[in-house]
Amino acid sequence: MQSVKLDIKKETEELYITSNGDSSSGTNIKYEEDILLQKIGPVSVEEQKKLRLKLETTSCHTSINKVLSQEIGEQIATNADLLLSGDPIPDQILVQIKSLEFDPLRQPNPSAKKSIRLVIHPVIYHTKPSVLLEEQMKKMFLFPFDYHSFVFDSMKIDFYDYGTFLNTKKKLGRAYIKLNALKNAITNKKEFEGTFPLEAKEFPHMQEIGTIKLNIKFHYPNDPPLTPVDSRPPAIRVKSAPPVLNDRDLTTEIVEVDDFDYSNLLMHPEVRSLGILDMVLCQETRDAIKEITVLYNSFFDNGWKLTKLEFLEAYMLLEKYYAQKPNPVTGNLIHDVDIMQKAQRYLKFSMASYGSFLFHWFGYGHNMAPLSAIRMNSDKRIVQDFFGLDKQDFICWEYGQNLVSVPSYMIIRDPETNAIINVADVITDALARYEPWNGGLVHRGVLRSAQYLVDRSLNDIKAAVVKFNVDSIEVIGHSLGASISSIVTLLLREKCKDLILSGIDIRAWNFATAPCCSHDLACKPETLNYIYNFVNENDVIPRLSYGNLMDFKELVKFAANELKNGEYKKLKTSEKFSKMFLTIDAYRETLKSNPTSGQKLYIPGTIYYLYKGLYRSSTKSSLVYYTKDIVCEKSTPDLFTDISLRRNWLFHHFPDRYDKKFKGVIKFLLKRINEEEIDKVEHFWRKWRKMDEFECVSEEGG
Repeated sequence: MQSVKLDIKKETEELYITSNGDSSSGTNIKYEEDILLQKIGPVSVEEQKKLRLKLETTSCHTSINKVLSQEIGEQIATNADLLLSGDPIPDQILVQIKSLEFDPLRQPNPSAKKSIRLVIHPVIYHTKPSVLLEEQMKKMFLFPFDYHSFVFDSMKIDFYDYGTFLNTKKKLGRAYIKLNALKNAITNKKEFEGTFPLEAKEFPHMQEIGTIKLNIKFHYPNDPPLTPVDSRPPAIRVKSAPPVLNDRDLTTEIVEVDDFDYSNLLMHPEVRSLGILDMVLCQETRDAIKEITVLYNSFFDNGWKLTKLEFLEAYMLLEKYYAQKPNPVTGNLIHDVDIMQKAQRYLKFSMASYGSFLFHWFGYGHNMAPLSAIRMNSDKRIVQDFFGLDKQDFICWEYGQNLVSVPSYMIIRDPETNAIINVADVITDALARYEPWNGGLVHRGVLRSAQYLVDRSLNDIKAAVVKFNVDSIEVIGHSLGASISSIVTLLLREKCKDLILSGIDIRAWNFATAPCCSHDLACKPETLNYIYNFVNENDVIPRLSYGNLMDFKELVKFAANELKNGEYKKLKTSEKFSKMFLTIDAYRETLKSNPTSGQKLYIPGTIYYLYKGLYRSSTKSSLVYYTKDIVCEKSTPDLFTDISLRRNWLFHHFPDRYDKKFKGVIKFLLKRINEEEIDKVEHFWRKWRKMDEFECVSEEGG
């Protein structure tokens, strides 16, 4: 047998450094440090000291831009490229706590019960409260792991103290570890071991109260099951008395026992209960609620230190900031009326997919509303009546399932365009986890829904193409349904090569598409040529992905910190906002310019951007001016990676608002065509008059 020592240290270093005793300067340095550490992930105490010293030697408003790009730019880039470079990603990690140190002034009560809680969303472990903290530290915690976890997730380790009065629970401290800091250990397939600060919340910000040392092992696909950190079973029997945590010289000696079944040390995760909802909701709906909770916690928990009032003030400041910044445009205007008219017709199919109630609410088929309220299968009947379809035009009708990741969809023949119309609608994963696919990344829920739809309907689609002798297959969707439509189109083009060779065109017409794939997939030639996306001016959904949401979170925190900056108090209101907007703009550009493209999802295919205002006199002219007309231009996916809080950001997502934009664009294009025709007639008339005058002069001269 061999002994192992569990050492409980008694000292730690002061972590918070202020400059020249100025409290506002110290606050800014601490905020910048928080941002950097959240991006970098866990680092040693010595590295944190060097980082703070570097922040102190730079000005408040330039240090983030400088240090962020210098210290973490390369790390974020390599993190984002880890999967795509071919390096394997573990499917599990095994976490063990090696040692724990508390500051001498922050020692827990040795006679009180204590517990440990580890969280990597959505998995939670919580040890049973006991006086012996060391016994709980011998436990092992197994977490699932994937690329999304590596890029975005964090591990939180909380320590609790239970008072004697009514057994009240009090948080002693928390360690916060970004999982992307495990990159080197993952790529080298080695165990990870590191020491991280243990912090406690003390107004106005966090204070370090100790350190924690962790050991993390990785399990890769096809590897044998994970075992404890040592090759032999871990120490579990205490030889000496339990340690007194406030005695600085005492260590605890732990003795190993041969042939011990270490599986008893492996903790079982908590089962999250929804109370009475567990009895009335199906499993898929309960999972969706839990994922929404995870998304909420990802935004408001990991590194979030703002009160509700501070969040509201920061939100209002960002709203003012975006109000004075126009949306980025390319000026590459579209003049093809046929595309706009076809898109407007297909938009109505996507609206019909929401059911008869919303279809009427959007302003369509009002004369059919009384019938829809009383007749059976009103959703199907409203589609048939509004579009003038026969019963035989319905190929598949899969609506009313209302299950997570199981799409509702309809497949019909449109006699007007002689095409098979595939319209997708879905209640999909609320948490946009990333999943590898075709050499890139996709939204997990969108991919599963698209695969389900194609597997269920492929044979019916092929049979309908032969039966009706159609010219094309058009896949249509709105919002998340548009994201599914994009992936369905790529799957169909892969599985229907025989139809493509016979001249059948397979194309997607998407409206308000939510970002669903990595940049390389979004910009492939096949994607650009056969997937059309239409985005209404300030619609927030085409700009909303998990990566963009995390950037927006950092921007809100930065704006809240700017409002606390004492340097602005002496300025006039207009001058104060002007300077705030400059610093927000600089930080926003820093977030966008960092090599984090692998952490974001994009709209796949060609993007047509509908908006009011900009008009270029011709494709070759540099003359640009503003007008009240609605125009449409070809845009790029990179212009939709910023969650901008602009006017009507939610209402612009509704399908009826898209329809109004299409009407405006078509009106503008027809007016342009009429003006051009009039110009041609006038030009011909002027030319004819000149010729007539010339002939008259010639006759008189003769």
